[in-house]
Amino acid sequence: MPQSLQNSRRDLMATVQTLQRAGLEVMGGFIVGFDNDNHDIFKRQFEFIQKSGVVTAMVGLLNALRRPGSTSGSKKEGRLEADSSGNNTEAVLISAPN
Repeated sequence: MPQSLQNSRRDLMATVQTLQRAGLEVMGGFIVGFDNDNHDIFKRQFEFIQKSGVVTAMVGLLNALRRPGSTSGSKKEGRLEADSSGNNTEAVLISAPN
């Protein structure tokens, strides 16, 4: 499963600071569980949240959502541990690649 490329082409710290200077409180949503997340992902996210001053941080596990007609790479590889209901408070795990 590829890492999300969303927000990878900008300096997120500078972007947060720009919004804060405009008088906005920044909330952030963070996802962990990509195949290429290192063991220090939680530490790096925590440090970013603290240094940037994000006032509310929501951290969630990457879930493979069921889509009709979808042929998910994780499913084809036999890595899905169960089907997801779409409820983001449940954790449907994907096994690490071999």
